[in-house]
Amino acid sequence: MRLLGRSVFLIVVTAVVVPLAGASTVLAALLFLPLPASLPQARPGVEALISRIYDINGNEIGEFRQFDTTKPV
Repeated sequence: MRLLGRSVFLIVVTAVVVPLAGASTVLAALLFLPLPASLPQARPGVEALISRIYDINGNEIGEFRQFDTTKPV
């Protein structure tokens, strides 16, 4: 009976105290640790130009627009 009581006590402590200690540590870190003051500057986006595709005779057979490519060709 004594072993059963110790086992139940250990399970209760593990199931209740450990999650509470972990949650309180995370909450304390969010409240008391310094956060970054500002965000880094945004990088400029790449302006993609229209790229035209020609066949061997010089006739235009297609084109890539801004939504087709993200880097200039």
